[in-house]
Amino acid sequence: MTKTKVKMLVVLLCVTGIWVLRRHVSRVFSEYFSQLQDTYPCAFDKCLSEDDLWSMLHLNTSVEPFLSAQYNLSVDAFNWWKRFQVERRDFSTYKKTVDRLFEMFPSSPDVIKPSPVLCRSCAVVGNSGNLKRSRYGPLIDLHDVIIRINHGPTKGFEADVGTRTTHHVMYPESAVDLDNNTHLVLFPFKIQDLEWLIKAFSTGFTGRSYVPVKSNIKANKDLVMVINPAFMRYVHDMWLQKKGSYPSTGFMTLILALHICDEVRVFGYGADKNGNWNHYWEKLKDTKFKTGKHPGSHEYGIIEKLAEKQKIVFFTDELLEKEKAFLLDAPLTTTGLFGEAVDVKMQGEAFEQYLPRQSGSRTATAEERRAQPPSSSYHQSQKQSVASRGPPQQTWDARQRSRPQPPEKTDLRSIIQSRRARGKRS
Repeated sequence: MTKTKVKMLVVLLCVTGIWVLRRHVSRVFSEYFSQLQDTYPCAFDKCLSEDDLWSMLHLNTSVEPFLSAQYNLSVDAFNWWKRFQVERRDFSTYKKTVDRLFEMFPSSPDVIKPSPVLCRSCAVVGNSGNLKRSRYGPLIDLHDVIIRINHGPTKGFEADVGTRTTHHVMYPESAVDLDNNTHLVLFPFKIQDLEWLIKAFSTGFTGRSYVPVKSNIKANKDLVMVINPAFMRYVHDMWLQKKGSYPSTGFMTLILALHICDEVRVFGYGADKNGNWNHYWEKLKDTKFKTGKHPGSHEYGIIEKLAEKQKIVFFTDELLEKEKAFLLDAPLTTTGLFGEAVDVKMQGEAFEQYLPRQSGSRTATAEERRAQPPSSSYHQSQKQSVASRGPPQQTWDARQRSRPQPPEKTDLRSIIQSRRARGKRS
């Protein structure tokens, strides 16, 4: 009897201990994730901060980027939208078309939900000729979400633009066939564009437009997403301050990325290094071509402003050259954010695959550069190329001082405090 009581007491103590431990662990993890959501730079609300008035005046996260079966477009937004391409049909026709649309396609968009422990990285790949010989392909392919626009191909241009696509933006006049794993993101500019989407997946579209339109399209209908006309108006009114007739598809795609991703990197936007607006897959034919009805210069200025405020990373020819020169002159090792040794030599070698190569020339490898004597013409030319930036060591030191300093300890509290400081600065 006594042994039985002892056993029961031991079991009771074990159960009580497990319950207390479980509550303690649950509380600790809850506090940790709560802190992480507030401090981690990839938290989904990082783009808005009290001291960043410019972003607060532009970014409105309450605007729904995509249409859904539950969303009701206002008559006012419809009337603004219908003037794009002289749509003569009324609001009731639009509503009936949308109802038919969601009988065939998903009733709600397939979007990665924001999370305090998930940093949604996004590459927005434009079609500018400045992508030629950029060697950005491997870097682009590392992202979670990779958005391509209109006719932008990957085949034959893999080294510069990558191979993966998760979302492909288009409208009927720019439609291309997709594989079974890529989201078709339709930017509708008129009711006929919604009708095209329905018929292109069923009986075939027979209507006419200002250019020939694909009758049928190959894509996964379960991955179709349709941009909300009210979102298009929001981009025009809030971001462009109503400049131009309406925003370009490329600019709206970039703003879309700010709404569905935490980290946004932008490739292939703007003119090439010679100031020409052309596509990376075409030969330049018209040096006088500009951006038509779209306020291209104003849009580009906003993209630069976003990059300046570190809301996006904007890959340009100038950025590529700066990074190239920086890596060529950096010391072989330095100290990372948390005091760890970082081998810059290895970073430099990895970076070489992204460098543009001129025809008939070859970029020296890191091993070849280190084998060169200090008085060689190679090192002399590199010193001249970065003379305007000051001595290499001063450049490196200045860059290190601009980075967050490593915490004295690497415990969880110190790391969170360091991330909080970084989040405030961004």
